[in-house]
Amino acid sequence: MAACVLLIAALGACRSTPSSPTVASLSATGKVRGPAKVRVRLAEVDGARELRVLGDAGDPVTFERAGEFVRRGDGRLARDFRLAPADSDGALTLAATPYPGELWIAARPSGGLRVENRVDLEQYVAGVVAGELALWSAEPAELEAQAVAARTYAVASLLGRGPGGFLWDDVRDQVYAGRHVPDASDGGRAAARRLERALGATRGLALFVGDDLLDARYHAACGGSTARTEDVFGAATGPGSPAVDCAPCARSERDRWEWTAPAADLARAAGALDLGERLESLVPERVDAAGRWLSVRLHGPSRRRTVELTELRGLLDPERLASAGDLRTWPPPGRPITGGLHFSGRGRGHGVGLCQEGARGYARMGWDYERILSHYYPGATLETLGR
Repeated sequence: MAACVLLIAALGACRSTPSSPTVASLSATGKVRGPAKVRVRLAEVDGARELRVLGDAGDPVTFERAGEFVRRGDGRLARDFRLAPADSDGALTLAATPYPGELWIAARPSGGLRVENRVDLEQYVAGVVAGELALWSAEPAELEAQAVAARTYAVASLLGRGPGGFLWDDVRDQVYAGRHVPDASDGGRAAARRLERALGATRGLALFVGDDLLDARYHAACGGSTARTEDVFGAATGPGSPAVDCAPCARSERDRWEWTAPAADLARAAGALDLGERLESLVPERVDAAGRWLSVRLHGPSRRRTVELTELRGLLDPERLASAGDLRTWPPPGRPITGGLHFSGRGRGHGVGLCQEGARGYARMGWDYERILSHYYPGATLETLGR
């Protein structure tokens, strides 16, 4: 096979166990150890019936669902296949994205195929930084702060999920872009060098409160003030973050947005929440000190129900219903909704923890990454993960 090396065809004899290097753990002294490798589930291809993987040489290997098994292009059947690049510095390409490490392709219990990228922790962090930030314009301190937050979130999440735990490569966890391949321009190469330096400067560093890893959330833009972890997410995987002011976002007008949710979208959300065939009205029920909506009371023909604002965003469109900051509606809250519902607000994302827009602004003001992190995560300390 020119494209990749087939390490093991049927993985029944070598499945991960609690001692697997893909599991975050505690040492005998109680020090948190990061996993040697991270299991990343690839959302774009989850459930696909057929896949094509390219190796370093560019030769394709195909896989398809065959009953309860996976069939490789040469006809071989197995419940799952494990692939690695021909050389340790290479990458496998799937759906136009190059991935370092291994790809594990399995029959998904609910149908189609499932793919996991099993990748070194630091390679994973590099892929998250490249996926979360615009590398071509990012400041060094911004990249470094993002690397620490991404590493902390990953290890804390895996520690909480235990054996068999994995991370999604999308906003359910962190946006992971696989291996960053710079373009041939001077700017592209410079961005790649900044990314490499940021990973080197922060290698192994994570945020702790006492002996516990911080629940290090982050978001695109807060609109002027971040939110408390417990207000938005309730029970966290570890110590959370308080609300803090964010001067760069407070001065910016770029993060204002507006969107009208069509009546059909509101009806689908109402149905999903068992409210009836339409949404009749909406009222904010819980609001934080900065005016961010945390939960809303929804009225439908069948019932009334209170839901978290994050749940409503997910049911409608979290990209267009971009945040809960400075949120306003037309018709106004409590008034009958007879068609669509117009939203306007400020910020992007859930508002908890590090604000990426604010981190960029502070980096341009000369703050280093440690100062940025201490601002958004006050009380947390930087420590090296155990091995």
